[in-house]
Amino acid sequence: MVANLTRGIIVVLIALWAWLCFGRGLPAWKAFAWVAGGFLVVKFLITLSGFTLAAWANRRDPVGFRLHPMRLVYGFIEESWATTRSVLELLPFRVSQKINPNANPRTDRLPVLMIHGFVCNRGYWVPSAQKLANKGYVVESVTLEPAFGTIDAYADVIESALAALLARSGKSQAVLVCHSMGGLAARAYLRAKGDAKIRHVITLGTPHDGTVIAQLGVGANARQMERGNAWRQALAANEAPALYVNKFTTIYSRIDNIVAPARTATLPGAREIELIDVGHVAMSLAPRCVNVMVEELERVAAV
Repeated sequence: MVANLTRGIIVVLIALWAWLCFGRGLPAWKAFAWVAGGFLVVKFLITLSGFTLAAWANRRDPVGFRLHPMRLVYGFIEESWATTRSVLELLPFRVSQKINPNANPRTDRLPVLMIHGFVCNRGYWVPSAQKLANKGYVVESVTLEPAFGTIDAYADVIESALAALLARSGKSQAVLVCHSMGGLAARAYLRAKGDAKIRHVITLGTPHDGTVIAQLGVGANARQMERGNAWRQALAANEAPALYVNKFTTIYSRIDNIVAPARTATLPGAREIELIDVGHVAMSLAPRCVNVMVEELERVAAV
């Protein structure tokens, strides 16, 4: 569904370019400049509104958005690039791409299942998944459907992908690497299916305690990510504190422009890794974030 939605955006942009060329008589390069410029302006305003709302939500938090203005500017530019790449390349065209497996996967590596966030698909993970595969990991990713359904409904999708991954790798346990809503989907899976097959869960920018920006989303899953939502409170009430301590690493960013306040991306007792100047979508695309992910996977394998 998300692939079709993003392809639809591209079709609209092409149609607009054709109308400017053939309907308004503009030269092709000028029509392209108008369309590309308009798209980038809209993207800029959407990204800016996210950063502004997140900064407002973090106004009383001593962690969120307290950094040098130039680092904030850098994070904003990187996030704008990451969201543009996701919408125009990864989500519409990389969703069916197979990760090229390493010819000789390392036996000391745990297999990795990657779970995306809200209004995304498995194409989001392709760049970072390929880097993990190149380092000897057996990697798979899922597409969570329906895109606007309840988070509980994703447990069966994860279970099916996990079974295939373990069969392919020959291992009995895997690590879940989850972005945004994907971390909540992983917790819903653990509640429904248990943790026997899971060595560890690494979440990146997951709204474990909700986010104020979820109020702008549509669908049952957006409602479940709102601050104070009863579904998420019931999920936490069903989890033993030892689960967080033994099984979870939460990676969060001070300038997360979707999960706000920033500290809502952590869990009590879980291992925490703080990023400074990384936006929400950029968390799996920025090379330094992938390096953090790899370091944490290596630490988990050594436990």
